[in-house]
Amino acid sequence: MNVVDSLFDVVKVSTEKGAVANDTSIRFSGEGMSLVPIVSIDRRGPVQERLEKICLNFQISLNEEHAFLSILHGARAEIHLGERAHHYSLLTLARRRLDDAKNGLDPSSQGWMELAQLSRLLGIEPEHLNIQIFRARTQIIHALPQVAQLPSIIERRRGELRFGDHQFRIVRGSEVEGEYLPTTVSATQTEPRSLGCRI
Repeated sequence: MNVVDSLFDVVKVSTEKGAVANDTSIRFSGEGMSLVPIVSIDRRGPVQERLEKICLNFQISLNEEHAFLSILHGARAEIHLGERAHHYSLLTLARRRLDDAKNGLDPSSQGWMELAQLSRLLGIEPEHLNIQIFRARTQIIHALPQVAQLPSIIERRRGELRFGDHQFRIVRGSEVEGEYLPTTVSATQTEPRSLGCRI
């Protein structure tokens, strides 16, 4: 068994030998760990199917003072996440993605907003916005423990972020403002399909 003392040594060994052997032992502050082989995942399989069946349903009041969020996951009952301040941040990003999709922008360009621009629009500091995004991600992940690998609710690139490629519906008051269908489809689908997000 190979033994190395730090992450630096792992990089050094991999650079010199081209790879680090499985079952290599690593010690960090006296704690022992072993490297194990990574098993590749076919993302076209059952996990991807489950991910495509997630739909986020935004319900906002006419004065936009109250923003509620619920999630549909396949045939399961609707999961209500209640009213939270970070739901409005998600809603704002979702609206940008929906508008860009309606205007025919390429999917790779849809929905991107500068962090500073979104902060100004919401009237909060960028640091507070980052906290809201973290809370939103955490809440949704905890609400869907059965999902093996949930794609990013919020995608990031340098200085910008956008709502991920998930189906969602926005309802303002009692009127449907719009619905977004993902651009990704499974190998068994010829086009995106609606989950019929409920009001």
